[in-house]
Amino acid sequence: MEYEKNFVLVLFFLFFLFFVFLYKQFIVVARINDFSVSMDFSYSVSWYRNENNEYYFFLPSIMTRDSLIPQMNLSDEDLLVQCFDEKGNKLGIITNLKKMDYLKLDTLYLKASKKGKKSTKYTIHIFQSDIPSIFISLEGGSNSYRRLFQDKEHTLSVPASFLLNSNTNEQIISNIQIRGRGNSTWLRPKKPYQIKFSNSISLNGNNKSRKFVFLTNHWDGSLSRNYLWFRLSRELGMEYAIDCFPSDVYLNGGYIGSYLVTNKLEKSPYSIDFSGGYLFEITNTMQYDILLDHGYRINIH
Repeated sequence: MEYEKNFVLVLFFLFFLFFVFLYKQFIVVARINDFSVSMDFSYSVSWYRNENNEYYFFLPSIMTRDSLIPQMNLSDEDLLVQCFDEKGNKLGIITNLKKMDYLKLDTLYLKASKKGKKSTKYTIHIFQSDIPSIFISLEGGSNSYRRLFQDKEHTLSVPASFLLNSNTNEQIISNIQIRGRGNSTWLRPKKPYQIKFSNSISLNGNNKSRKFVFLTNHWDGSLSRNYLWFRLSRELGMEYAIDCFPSDVYLNGGYIGSYLVTNKLEKSPYSIDFSGGYLFEITNTMQYDILLDHGYRINIH
């Protein structure tokens, strides 16, 4: 009898789990699949979700917050998306592709709902920077980004378009090449990149170069140490000192973080043009020229 009782309990428990699974599979939820904002449809920025399921907009300085146009990808075209302030006061309804001024606030609460469907609530935090902004759009969109993300050896270069906007100027280049870079830094969620132009150019008024590096400053919470030391080396007049500037970077419309943009040091007419000498690089790849006693692997260029 005890065995039969336990068997019935186990069978009931399995049936309950199966019912919960079916309920989650077939329950209809009203949700916003994607939410982006643009200014006159020229600059588009998508929201960013963190691990706590909170949503953020990191707006570049060029965007006027009371002139933003929402672009929403909804689970149902007839969804009602209501907007509330921090005190719970209803501000109004967000209409797709219609200009809204609610984004003047720093925190918004959204509710997507429809009769017969489970509503979904969102908390949005809004920040805006005054440093230069760089927009990079990959040819091939998300498929190209996936290939770039999976290329651990950084052998793949993806064609892209480039736009830099700062308080001093705007630069638009339609044809660049972008690839991953870095050794240990590439193993982190925030990826470093290298971009290559067809000709030597100046970005944001800095020294001309053909290749530029996007440093993540992953281990520096202040995002300032590399910048301070690079600037100090230039002020001291050190030869081949790196020129740099901080920038908010957007890849395919999505904010990927604050980067330090520098010219790349390498033996070339666009960087270090010398007839004799060596460049040493610390690497963690299996291909290296020198293995030091304490374990560092060195490549010689």
